Amino acid sequence: MAKWSLVSDLVQLLHVPEATIYRWIKQGDIPCVVRSRKYYFKQSTLFSWAESKHIHIHQNLLAKKSGKKVIKPSKFQLIEALKMGNVFHNVPSASIEILFQEISSRMDLPKTIKVGLTEQLLQRENISSTGIGKGFAIPHPKTPLGEQINHSVVGTFFLQSPYE
Repeated sequence: MAKWSLVSDLVQLLHVPEATIYRWIKQGDIPCVVRSRKYYFKQSTLFSWAESKHIHIHQNLLAKKSGKKVIKPSKFQLIEALKMGNVFHNVPSASIEILFQEISSRMDLPKTIKVGLTEQLLQRENISSTGIGKGFAIPHPKTPLGEQINHSVVGTFFLQSPYE
């Protein structure tokens, strides 16, 4: 039997405001069914849609709704991600390629991710700079690493010399 969600469920699953859900509905961007002036979203279709849009669905909320045991996410996810990523000093930065190779090699990530991470970072940087000014940048792949890792990781890198 198909499981269905309401707009209020999507707000929690997608971590977006209700207005965003209604805008997506109005624009025809999200698959739904209308019954008695209420919008219903088939969960299996929703997962496929979210994956195609690179949107993370918090499946633990679905488990909670169905009565399964839920692991409650921490309120300190950024702090935990920073701890997982570590702090690196005196990182070579003669070129963007060298810098991204250093990032890939120093991060504590599975080997399968490290192999392609440098290229993913370069591809993202070619689309638009991840620099935010005053010597700060937030390099990241264009698409999330998804199921390849099971926790967020944020590395802090202090460069040998500024890269502009």
